[in-house]
Amino acid sequence: MKSGAGSHYPSARIAIFLREPVPGETKTRLIPALGADGAAALYRAMAERITGGIAHAGLADIALWVSSNPHNEWFLTLCNKTKIYLQQGNELGQRMEHCVTTMLSQAAVESVVLVGSDCPVLGPEYLQAALDHLDTGAEVVFGPAEDGGYVLLGLRRVIPELFRNIEWGTERVLKQSLAQLRPLGLRVECLEELWDVDTAADLPRLSTLEPPLEPPLVWG
Repeated sequence: MKSGAGSHYPSARIAIFLREPVPGETKTRLIPALGADGAAALYRAMAERITGGIAHAGLADIALWVSSNPHNEWFLTLCNKTKIYLQQGNELGQRMEHCVTTMLSQAAVESVVLVGSDCPVLGPEYLQAALDHLDTGAEVVFGPAEDGGYVLLGLRRVIPELFRNIEWGTERVLKQSLAQLRPLGLRVECLEELWDVDTAADLPRLSTLEPPLEPPLVWG
C-alpha cells in the first residue's frame, strides 16, 4: 500500500467504512438467501475487492474506518494498524462527519473521499474521477447509487448540512443531500450511477463482475 507522498494525489485521503464480518450480524438482509456465514463471506469478498483495488492503484493514502474492534485480524490484513480508526457516532451521518473532520484536520490533507464496501463495481477509475474533480475545485463529489443513495462522497471541507436531516438508508438520501447543498452555492459533481448489493435481488449481478469475486460465491 503506497503512502500519501508516493501516490498520485498526495494531499487526498480515501476512507473506507467497514464492519466486522461477524456471521449473523453482517449483511443481514442477505441471510435468507445466503445464510449467516454466506452473507459474511460475501461482505468480506466485496470489501477485499474494493480495498485491494484501491491500494494497488496507489491513488491516495487509505484509512479504514471500522464500526467496532479495530484490532480485528481481518482488518489488519487490509490496512496498516496505524491507519485503522474507530467510527464515532450513533448514526451514519455523525460517523461520516467525524471521519471527514478527523481526516481533514491532518497535516497536508486537502480532500477526503469516503466509500463503503457494498459496491463491488466501484474501482480505481471511478475513484480517480472523484479525485480529479476535487483536485480541480469541486467542493463535493457524489457517486450516486441506483437505490437513491450514494456509494461515494468526496469533500474538500466539512459541510455539516450533508450529515444532518437525512433519512439514512432510504431512497431519498441523495435527493435530500443535494437539496441541503443547493442554498450553499457550492460546486457539486455527480459521477456515473452504480449498483450496490443490499438484498437478494442484487445477487445475480455479481456474476457480471470482471474479474469475479474471490473466492467465488454460490447462492441458491
